[in-house]
Amino acid sequence: MDAWWVVIGTGSQLLPKNAYDPLEASFAPFSDPKQVGSPFEESGFGFVQIARYTETPIGPYNEITFLPGQFNVSGVRNDFQHPYQRLTRVYVDSPLAAYNLRANWGIPAHLAKFEIFEPDKAKPGAIIKVYPPGATEEKPFFTADFNGPGVPPEPFATNATEPFAKYATGFAQPPLPSAEKLELVATDNWLLTKAVVSTETAYWGMIATVTEPSETDLDTTGAPLLSWWPAVLPLTSVVMKDALLALPLPDIIPASQP
Repeated sequence: MDAWWVVIGTGSQLLPKNAYDPLEASFAPFSDPKQVGSPFEESGFGFVQIARYTETPIGPYNEITFLPGQFNVSGVRNDFQHPYQRLTRVYVDSPLAAYNLRANWGIPAHLAKFEIFEPDKAKPGAIIKVYPPGATEEKPFFTADFNGPGVPPEPFATNATEPFAKYATGFAQPPLPSAEKLELVATDNWLLTKAVVSTETAYWGMIATVTEPSETDLDTTGAPLLSWWPAVLPLTSVVMKDALLALPLPDIIPASQP
């Protein structure tokens, strides 16, 4: 896979507006801080990750993920000993991928349309746009322009490269709700996954310019495009070429505490 990360700070216990899709935002077992915890000041880094998966068991697809930082799950549940990352809002361009991510890992995937433009495939720069699904004349709800020379590429792994290894406890996903769309399936338990991303070619020091829609930009239903994605303030970015994602099946933790 190829991946583009926007690294964001986590200096507040409050999640940004639109950190959840409305489906998950209205489902307390997934989004209520009293039940699932919340990010905290020392929670490390948050990310926006865009990934282009070229080879998977269900075929190629694109994905954008919002990880606001580590959640202090141990503060609300006695069966979690550490803080864990949380994927709070996710879009993919494959219904099968959305179903698979929700059913197997508790990842709140929904559908969107992607455009990834690389002016020179031999270089790490790219312009990435994400639209509501089925969009034709609409503007994107997320735009990121990755540019700049960066530093010479070097190996990187989330479980071995500091400061990221300090926070590589995995991600813990609470139970998901379902909806009428076939891919929007529910889960009944917490799912804890120890995923690892690694590559021999990571470009650090890239500049990611993130552009938000205007307050007057609407989707086809009349909803503001701003409601599709949280506003973020980039700290730095990294581009990974030919990366590998090790995504084992998760540990299942009952929704009810022992």
